[in-house]
Amino acid sequence: MKSAKLLYIDDDSELQDILISVFMPMDISLVGFSTGKESLAFINNSENMSDISLVMIERMLPDMEGLKVLDQITKLYGHKIPVVIISSLSSEKDVVDGLHRGAVEYITKPFNLNVLVEKIHSLINWKE
Repeated sequence: MKSAKLLYIDDDSELQDILISVFMPMDISLVGFSTGKESLAFINNSENMSDISLVMIERMLPDMEGLKVLDQITKLYGHKIPVVIISSLSSEKDVVDGLHRGAVEYITKPFNLNVLVEKIHSLINWKE
């Protein structure tokens, strides 16, 4: 697999540190933002997004609903960049709403780290 870059949008800095340590040996880097506003500024610049292989986003961001960020990604890039929602919102309605809005995967917290890594790895390889 060639190197990949993930956009990670979540205010859980501990999880971000764990993901960095897990993905780095796989030649997968993370660009992280803790708020929707910060991530939208990055997303709205197509040059920033040109080498993003996948987006992971939390539904409950401190300043907005993560689905608003997902909507902007879909508006600007269609389904060219897969989006995975990682959230503690886990009702059937929450999951269906996320998938209906364009996420390719919805993973509920808490999750098994090995399962998450394999799903992300598969999605990156599938995109290639």
